Amino acid sequence: MLELLARMVARKWRVVIVTYGHGREAERYLEAKGLGHLKIEIKDTPGPDKGPVIKKLLGKFSGTELIFIDDTPDRLRRVYEDIEDAPVRLIAFLGSGKFKFDLPEAAQRMGIEMARTAEQLAGMLGI
Repeated sequence: MLELLARMVARKWRVVIVTYGHGREAERYLEAKGLGHLKIEIKDTPGPDKGPVIKKLLGKFSGTELIFIDDTPDRLRRVYEDIEDAPVRLIAFLGSGKFKFDLPEAAQRMGIEMARTAEQLAGMLGI
């Protein structure tokens, strides 16, 4: 996944990591992996619902395609419900493996794309 982040930034994509209470940890992780120099914005949410942050990003970057990738069925569902018909591409990513049984079913139920590996995700994103 780290290589994907680097490729996204190299292609001049605006990359925003939206995390629930782990912003500083995400910064340290990127630094430790040698990616601290990349222009990756980190948004910390006060709760597990990432929908409000996605809505703000939609307002800030209107006219651009937003892609929301997550590995948690509940967070994907909340964003799916929050954004309604907004131009956001939702992708369920099985990267962490935490929700390997629930995530495919949730993605299918919502009718959103599903990537099982980082390679498959890269192909879906065209990078």
